[in-house]
Amino acid sequence: MSTKADAIRGALSILGNKTGNTATVRTAGAKSALDLLADSTLAELIEDQVNLREVAVKLFNWGPEPKATKNVIRALNTALNTPEKYSHAVELTGYLSALSPLLQPDRLVRLFSLVNEVETAFAPNRYTLQLSHKMSRLLSSYSEDRREKLAHSLWVEAHQGRWWDLTAGDGMFANQDQPAALKPTEAKKLFINRTLAWSPDAAAKLSTFARDKEIIEALDEYNDDLAREKPADPDTAVLASNLSWLNPTERPESPIGSLLDTVQELVTELDYELPEKPKKFSELFPNVRMYGGKQFPFTSSVYMRDNVVLVPGVIASIVQDSIRLAENGKYMGNCTWSYKKRMESGSYVLYRITAQNGDIYNGAMTLSGDKWNVSEINSRFNRGQVPQDVRTAFSAFVKAMPPVDQRERETRTEMYKKLGRMAEKDYQYAVV
Repeated sequence: MSTKADAIRGALSILGNKTGNTATVRTAGAKSALDLLADSTLAELIEDQVNLREVAVKLFNWGPEPKATKNVIRALNTALNTPEKYSHAVELTGYLSALSPLLQPDRLVRLFSLVNEVETAFAPNRYTLQLSHKMSRLLSSYSEDRREKLAHSLWVEAHQGRWWDLTAGDGMFANQDQPAALKPTEAKKLFINRTLAWSPDAAAKLSTFARDKEIIEALDEYNDDLAREKPADPDTAVLASNLSWLNPTERPESPIGSLLDTVQELVTELDYELPEKPKKFSELFPNVRMYGGKQFPFTSSVYMRDNVVLVPGVIASIVQDSIRLAENGKYMGNCTWSYKKRMESGSYVLYRITAQNGDIYNGAMTLSGDKWNVSEINSRFNRGQVPQDVRTAFSAFVKAMPPVDQRERETRTEMYKKLGRMAEKDYQYAVV
């Protein structure tokens, strides 16, 4: 640890002596300071006598006004020393570093208490300038008091389970049914296989395990897939956030940036105006029923294969729009709502498979080049038990799909965006 700490402190020193005055240079210092915290433990920081004031200066003085006051440094120290909350404190520190240009020091001090308000933690977002720009773009029009309240609620709401469900707006996923309880060994097996659907029970059962080699190895592979931008079930990241013994670098990255991106995309693509006096961050998202009725831009070759009989008594129907996608995700208790963006690009198609006996399954196919491949087929709450004949028939159905006309897909995707802007304007006119 000593060699690593010396190297990072050396980088901090060099960055501090640069004569450039751009935000990029200054936030490089913030990133190095955050790297030092994320790559260490509290014991290692103490052993190496890391100067917390120097770290705080890098983290909170990169904006137009210095914010690393004595009270901010004291609040940082208190957060890092909170028992069994070191990872939480590191993630929060990165968040507040990005927020610092928008808030005065006393507000940053208050927000450090957020370390005590959530029990889950992700890896920190290490690119301070990018995250800060995203926050400023959405929050700068509000008063500083409301910025603080929105920042507070964003942090809490992003750490309360399936964070992407917030993007459907207006409590769309409230009061969901919950799956039957699992045994801890079942939860661990499903987590390692990436088939464990998030639920409060599943998270609680998984968190009963002490530091576990199999869980760490599985999560390491998962993080590698995320880094390579491979499709990966986001439930795994939410479940991992409940493991108190994971180090910051072993965790999937914080979802804060993604939530900010989604709001901005809705603002841009729908000409959507943010509410004037939101009380919490989730209120920034319009209800999906307000804009989500237009068909996903799948090609005609896909839509021609809707309502297909897979086997006698079992029909596969395309989930055609965002409203039905949200309703499907709420009933199935799975993470399919998180694939909305990929469906809007025409590269992911979800089927709702209904059997005569009332059983419902989800089958998905993803685009690779111009070919479709089976992504998965699963039951409610990802509990498996899909009949083999249904599984085999769906795989054969996807294999027989014709190649995608990419020009048609691009045209449909562009039209989809234009229709979205029109739908939003029609809605605003209707409610005036």
